[in-house]
Amino acid sequence: MRMLSVVVAIAVTVSVSVPSAAETETHETETINRLRKSAETEPNNAAALNAYAWMLLTADLPSLRETNKALSLAQRASELTLHRNPAILDTLALALFRNSRFKDAFETQTQAMKLLTAEVPLEVYGQISTRLWLYASKLMVEECRIRAESGDPEALNSYAWNLLTVPSEEARDARLAKQIVERAVKQTNFSNPHILDTFALACFANGETSAAIDIQSLAMGALDDKSQETKQMYCATHAMYDQAQHFGDKTWSAECVFKGTGNERIPIILVHGNRSEKRTLCGWRDVIDRIQSTG
Repeated sequence: MRMLSVVVAIAVTVSVSVPSAAETETHETETINRLRKSAETEPNNAAALNAYAWMLLTADLPSLRETNKALSLAQRASELTLHRNPAILDTLALALFRNSRFKDAFETQTQAMKLLTAEVPLEVYGQISTRLWLYASKLMVEECRIRAESGDPEALNSYAWNLLTVPSEEARDARLAKQIVERAVKQTNFSNPHILDTFALACFANGETSAAIDIQSLAMGALDDKSQETKQMYCATHAMYDQAQHFGDKTWSAECVFKGTGNERIPIILVHGNRSEKRTLCGWRDVIDRIQSTG
């Protein structure tokens, strides 16, 4: 008798239960109450104060967060550890950040980074360094915002540029950047190439690729003949926008890097997408010919 081996495939549907908002609130409220009692029972226990402060800063439901109270708790915990505990300094920096004290947050997080040892897990190191980038980026943006209050077009342009390009994506705001740089463009009557360059990037960041191409062309035309290196970069940027439009995908991004020295420097345009990766290499002479041929 022949033995037949039969494999039967059974489709099993697994139901994953996602907590409701009410369940999340109940759970987080219970956690906060437990941590509060622990902190009140041991007011000189830095770990208990730190855990309570962190929860008040990071609760999923914004209504449960108490940034002012968290700051007081974190400051006390830091004092108890003589400002030498990187985990507590990390909490203190976040509390300062949530209270809009960006410079203090950056300086505190920098100190936390310096105190990290080789034994710290890579994941924890990455989390702390990511927050450092966020605080640094927000500080840069805030300083530019203050200078932009004067209404000076160059200051407005700098503010918009930083809103578009700071290292931390969380600190960027493409929509606000476009509103800000539009003011600078109008004040300079579409004649300042650097402001137009920022305006083009703002349009591109907001998914308005065709507008970015047209505005970048204006930026190139507004440059004087002495700005050859800048013109090369602007041409490369124009090609970047054109290439992104060619791919027909608003998720495309690109970067321009230079290779060579002196007159032999050429921009190399790297175009990346989320679905796959494509790269286009363009020498600036080819780019100029291409733009001129398309009018």
